[in-house]
Amino acid sequence: MNVQRAVRWALWGTVGVLHATNAMAQEEIWLNDEQLVEGRGVQRNRLRYTGGLAAALGYDSNVFLRSGSADERRGDAFTIKITPFIRINTQAPDQAPEQATKSPYALSASASLSYLEFIQGPTQSGRPTEDLTSHRNFGFTSNLRLRIAPDARWGGELHGSATRTIQPSNLGDPTATFNRTNPSLGGTVVWTPGGGLFVWKVIGYDMMYNYFEADRFQRYNNFNHIIRSNANWQILPQTSLFGDSRLIFIRYTNPTEQNDGDVFAARVGVNSLLTYRFGFLTALGWTTSVFESKNGAPRQDFDRLMAHAEARFFLSSPPKNTKEVIRTYPTKLTIGYIRDSNQSYIGNFYNRDRAYMALYYFFAHRVRSTIQFSVAHLGFPATYFEDGTPRDTPFSSLAVGGTLFMEYLPRQHVGLFVNGDYMSQITDKPIRVNRFDPTITDDLGFHRFRLTLGLRYLL
Repeated sequence: MNVQRAVRWALWGTVGVLHATNAMAQEEIWLNDEQLVEGRGVQRNRLRYTGGLAAALGYDSNVFLRSGSADERRGDAFTIKITPFIRINTQAPDQAPEQATKSPYALSASASLSYLEFIQGPTQSGRPTEDLTSHRNFGFTSNLRLRIAPDARWGGELHGSATRTIQPSNLGDPTATFNRTNPSLGGTVVWTPGGGLFVWKVIGYDMMYNYFEADRFQRYNNFNHIIRSNANWQILPQTSLFGDSRLIFIRYTNPTEQNDGDVFAARVGVNSLLTYRFGFLTALGWTTSVFESKNGAPRQDFDRLMAHAEARFFLSSPPKNTKEVIRTYPTKLTIGYIRDSNQSYIGNFYNRDRAYMALYYFFAHRVRSTIQFSVAHLGFPATYFEDGTPRDTPFSSLAVGGTLFMEYLPRQHVGLFVNGDYMSQITDKPIRVNRFDPTITDDLGFHRFRLTLGLRYLL
């Protein structure tokens, strides 16, 4: 085996963490979408229970998110996934969900556990460490939100979540995966004068921990401490003005080339339903950062305009949902644009300009589906090694993603679904991974397609 190539394999994963930031999780789209996950459910006093069990067979064209070059050949796999899930929320019997908060508290909770099995596909890269069966594992999600005194002038909110994501790295080594756990918790003080037309979440705090399980990626472990405030003022029956601000403290827990930093962002906007068929959201703001620098490296910060624009087209009237198999929603087309900046594991941050589209379609209380597409331009600053020596010049990439989900319910508790998604990172910039040898680089570009066929039992 070529020694330099062996070193390259061992180092590629250090920059492949970028892939971990681009929503490459193994979760299905329906799991976190209220419009797609729920069945009819069971009502017990004020609590409504929904959930079920899903089993799916799938194909993944690029498990390790590789570029497909001679040194980084793709590997595909067949997958088996078993997912039990449950959701609980407060809802008074025979009332619509929007009336469920008329009580001393409002509760919303969900949890899922997923077992993921990999079976070697027809395309193999030939790496000796690449044993897909060793990547089988369990992932989970959990969320809890408790609203205290939701109809009082003063109230509060407590929330927490935990997620474990299963993601093989581009090394292919089961001891060097991007598997990670992300717990978070927080709370908010809420002031609601004037009968609910004005809602001010006066101050809130969130703590999030990003924990990479593999030893070689532990240097990317970090805390995000977020102090935030936001307000919403309903000036017309279907129109609200809103504003929000947040201060984020990013702190890494181990020695790393990454820098601690502080980020401030604020924006104002309007959210309106102009007619029963058309609504929109628009917001403008500003975001700025102050990151540390190490060993004489130049500071790398952003100071830029934030923007969000969204148009919503309701292509059908809201359906009645009294005693049907599933709760359905009006057919809706959403088109939008987001401009923002985010934390990155290659450099301190990346700037993003993202356009997106989503169409939801429901038919006869038996079929629910969505098609979603997005394209984003990502801009990265110059980067430096931990000793302050230059690593790479600024570069950009194009992130493209699309998803199709469709489910048919032949029986009240049984759903048959198909889920396909495509994602790619398009860039011609090779990233250096060794400060002593500039020829050792990593190609961050990749293409990936997944297709899943499944069966769900729904409460």
